[in-house]
Amino acid sequence: MSEQEIDIIQDLPETDMAQDVQESEATPTPKREYMTKARLERKRLDKARFDARQRDIEIFAETAKLQDSAKQVYSNRHINHKQPELDSALEFIWYGEQVLRSIGWHLKYPHYSLQDPLYDEEVRKEIHEKEYMLCIPDAACYSMVEIAHYDIHLTPELSAFGIKVYEKFLSWAKNSDEFGLDFMPEIRAELAARKNGEDTFTVRKPPKGKPGPKPRVPDYPDEKLFQPARLIVAATVAEVIPEVEPEPEPELTENEILSPGQLLLTQTATDIRRRYVGLNSDATKYLENGS
Repeated sequence: MSEQEIDIIQDLPETDMAQDVQESEATPTPKREYMTKARLERKRLDKARFDARQRDIEIFAETAKLQDSAKQVYSNRHINHKQPELDSALEFIWYGEQVLRSIGWHLKYPHYSLQDPLYDEEVRKEIHEKEYMLCIPDAACYSMVEIAHYDIHLTPELSAFGIKVYEKFLSWAKNSDEFGLDFMPEIRAELAARKNGEDTFTVRKPPKGKPGPKPRVPDYPDEKLFQPARLIVAATVAEVIPEVEPEPEPELTENEILSPGQLLLTQTATDIRRRYVGLNSDATKYLENGS
């Protein structure tokens, strides 16, 4: 083919077939598009997993430093008779670590109970395989608040760690469905107090004891009938016995008719004998004879 013919062919306009080939190369097929999306999703998951592992490394380094510091600051003595100070401090750090890791791995809020089979499955999974959080975040943060209130005085390092955990949790709760989350006012109040440099520790008040039975009031004689002899009866009474029918009193002659005062004493002595035992002879003579 001569050079003139080659130039003529090159100067020819592109045909529709050439345009179709270019368009087919520019427009991916459905299969190619699916493979592209799957590849991008896999890359996104790998990037998220890598970032989460990097955050784990930072969290582990921070909590290990806090644990070493707690072992030097806190002792094994008890406060509020609950558990040693050191155990409370390590528990505080552990709760914060669980919350931070769960949020860092973008896990779901666990709606199952500890008795559900799903809980056993989640426990056996590795962190990158888990679907639900390592803990219940609102309950974990509130446990940290209770430890700071009733168990230990937080060091500045632990207080700063608590602020970090509370802020991370509240930010997650704001972007998540907050319906059903508990202890939100207490966590917000603790965060505000710690930011102001306040120590929220307080001595736990002991629970009020259950009131016992009321003391039984002795069945003393009627005060209106006999007031002076009450002290004698109270000092000599030994046991209360059930009431018995009084013995019939003998009929009195005109010479044996008692005065109103003697009649009152006689009636009172009879009533006392029916109710009590242990009256000595002198008290009986006094009540019967009025002397």
